Amino acid sequence: MKRLDRKVSIYDTDTLEPIGDYKEGQVGIMKENEMVLDFRSYWPTWLIFISLVIGLCIVSWKVSDEYCAALHKINQLEAENSQLKSHIEVTEHELNVEILAGKYATLRTPAPTDMNEVYKMCIQSGAWYPEIIMAQYIIESGSGTSQVAANARNFYGMKYIGTKGRPTLQIPHMNVNGYGMYINWQHSVLDRVLWDDYVFNKTKPTREQYLVKIRNIYAEDPNYICKVLSIANEWAAKTDSIRMVVNQDSLLIQ
Repeated sequence: MKRLDRKVSIYDTDTLEPIGDYKEGQVGIMKENEMVLDFRSYWPTWLIFISLVIGLCIVSWKVSDEYCAALHKINQLEAENSQLKSHIEVTEHELNVEILAGKYATLRTPAPTDMNEVYKMCIQSGAWYPEIIMAQYIIESGSGTSQVAANARNFYGMKYIGTKGRPTLQIPHMNVNGYGMYINWQHSVLDRVLWDDYVFNKTKPTREQYLVKIRNIYAEDPNYICKVLSIANEWAAKTDSIRMVVNQDSLLIQ
């Protein structure tokens, strides 16, 4: 097809008779005896086509918008569910510590006779990462043999808090060289769990976040975390068996 200019006559190629003058919007067909087409006669088709295109664009936009809204809602619900789960875990965690602290409040046991008892206490307390708390017990107290452990029953090197500070199980108004004192080793372990609640604002961290915080607070030794993980992995292998014992003890109490 070739669009013709204004004021151009169209002739029959055989008879050379004029077919007519060019009208605006016509297209000349460069074949013999072909009619000149007028696009204006096809405007309903073009209108339908354009309407369909616009309609498809609107539908696609609405579907996309609804999909984004639904995806946002799903992400929001997942975040709320995660927060609720974390809140439930922290609440259970605090309740366990409170119950256990009361249970052992009258005991004066200076040190555990069996290291498994320490790990059982870590698990019973609902500690987020009991194997790490167990590893710190071994490192910080030399498996219960350090001077601070012997004199203050303080197995984690916890500084004396006094009347102002975080919730604690330390004996009020008593300290040994600036370290807090505890009535027994059980309260020392449970206070280490309370420390987690305070430091992380009652929000369970990931294991990586947990280790980073410990490294920043405890790590005078650059290899501290490597030592913690080495010991923690050994105790983690015992978790299921010791947790089974803890659960059996709970059933017997009931």
